[in-house]
Amino acid sequence: MNSKDGPSAEPTPYLHTPNGPPAFDDSMDDPFDYPEDHPFDHPREECGVVGVFSPDEEASRMAFLALFALQHRGQESAGIAATNGEAVKVHSDMGLVTQVFRERDFYALAGDMAIGHTRYSTTGGSEICNAQPMLVDGIAGQLALANNGNIINALQLKEQLLDR
Repeated sequence: MNSKDGPSAEPTPYLHTPNGPPAFDDSMDDPFDYPEDHPFDHPREECGVVGVFSPDEEASRMAFLALFALQHRGQESAGIAATNGEAVKVHSDMGLVTQVFRERDFYALAGDMAIGHTRYSTTGGSEICNAQPMLVDGIAGQLALANNGNIINALQLKEQLLDR
């Protein structure tokens, strides 16, 4: 190899082409050839959950963009909870991310911290009461929560937390 070819390196799965995007190197093993029991061998439909901390930007807007990217994870409902450190505000509704949020919805979601959720239901009906994030007011203040999955021991957890 001469000096104009660049330094010697291990082969990479992508070849850099001079006039365009990288091209796939066919000499490499197929990165999508998974064994049957591999977790990536078929699509998984599960909720999309995101968390954002951004002192320099409105976190709710970043959460919106992240939820838009995760829209394939759930199309039933979407929501964002945001805080400015004093109060937590939530906006959620039924529908796709771009149907749920409009510019005016972000005014109340000011702050540098946000969580977002887009729902794919596995249990519970397709109803607004199941849209997340959920907001609760407790003895220690407000708490917003977004989860993927079913909390099957919710009553026991509630009792344990109230006993503290």
